[in-house]
Amino acid sequence: MEGNQWYSVGLYCGSKRFIHGECLEDDISSEELGDMFYGVQKPRTPIRVRIQSGSKPGDFVFTTRVAVVLISERVANLLKENNITGWDTYDVAFFGKKGPIDGYFGLTVAGRIGPFKKDRVIVKKMPPRLPGAPEYYARFGMYLDESQWDGSDICTTKGTLCRFCNEKVKSLFEEHDITNISLTRVEDLEDF
Repeated sequence: MEGNQWYSVGLYCGSKRFIHGECLEDDISSEELGDMFYGVQKPRTPIRVRIQSGSKPGDFVFTTRVAVVLISERVANLLKENNITGWDTYDVAFFGKKGPIDGYFGLTVAGRIGPFKKDRVIVKKMPPRLPGAPEYYARFGMYLDESQWDGSDICTTKGTLCRFCNEKVKSLFEEHDITNISLTRVEDLEDF
């Protein structure tokens, strides 16, 4: 089954004012982080995250560990109230210079979808990323293999730490002005 519009869920880079977190759990193995990200198991103790930069709380807080993303209580309630599937939360200890910051949870992605399919990829010559750098080639037009989709609204693919959502979630986030998040159509992602 194909035909759904999928979006990559990423960090909004338009403002440095939004808080970015530093994950303080250096003793967590990559395997444990993966299990936590995929919703296989919740951490034994709250994951500690402190403000690394920014001052404005966003609905999403990205951290120095790709697998660790925080969502506000507002987002968690919005997802629950609208029966969005494929996600769960875990406890975090989020704090800044003035002490604890309440109302945030870690986000796990329990929904699954097949890997990127690249048979429709278009190669484009791209301008230099930096002055004096060479031009480069990038591939666009990837899409997700829905034959392996479990039907969830929020998904990930095996072996990656990518988060994807469908049009239902994108519309919900836009309608409620969810902050510090970027939603990019999967086929517009650059694969170089």
